[in-house]
Amino acid sequence: MSYKDWLYKLLSNLSPHFFNELEELILDKPNITIFDVGFYKGSFSKDLIKLLQKRKNISKYTVFSFEPNNNIDNTEFKNFADEHKVSWNHFINALGDENATKKFTILENFPPSGSSLNNILIDSYWLKTRKFIFSPFKNKQINLNISDVEVKKLDMFLTEITDLDILKIDVEGYSYEILQGGIEIIQKFKPLIQVEVLSKKENFSENVIKLTKLLKSIGYIEHSKKKHYTTHWFSDIICFDYLFIPEE
Repeated sequence: MSYKDWLYKLLSNLSPHFFNELEELILDKPNITIFDVGFYKGSFSKDLIKLLQKRKNISKYTVFSFEPNNNIDNTEFKNFADEHKVSWNHFINALGDENATKKFTILENFPPSGSSLNNILIDSYWLKTRKFIFSPFKNKQINLNISDVEVKKLDMFLTEITDLDILKIDVEGYSYEILQGGIEIIQKFKPLIQVEVLSKKENFSENVIKLTKLLKSIGYIEHSKKKHYTTHWFSDIICFDYLFIPEE
């Protein structure tokens, strides 16, 4: 394993998750449908399914994944899906609050945490420190890959699915817009929602209030939250993951 791959793995293991909470909230559903927005290589869906397979008697798993960075090799997840009989539907479009074509930016120095329609990391101190950690002996130039991507509203899938149990959104600062474009599908299926809020420190409280207010307006309450400690080290960026559940 290369130095960079080892660091990616370490940071992934240090990232917060709600697997135990999700497992308890799913109860005895026979089938599970996951919308994984900000899929990258699929670690969220893969790790959650592996845990549920150990603890739950679930007969079918379906994953809808969304990742506009089409340079990613998803062979590992494909092999996992084949081996574990997961129905996998992958899309290279982005999700947002309108159907349109927009600019998508990939920070090639750190693509797992730097791919977004609203990239707030480009001029951040966070990126400069990550650049040094991951490539300490290379030049400090920030490499960007900007391309046009098709953006769809989450509600476009309203008539294409019969269930939605878990909606995970990890899109580096664009979560609010995705939720805006998914009001109808969320209200219909009432999934558990794991959503990342990533923001510059001076705007973080405002962004949390805005997102919480939107979800409250459609019947959701905050269940729990967890801080990304690796994002806070020597950083001008704050990142929390939130778990929202339908209000009883």
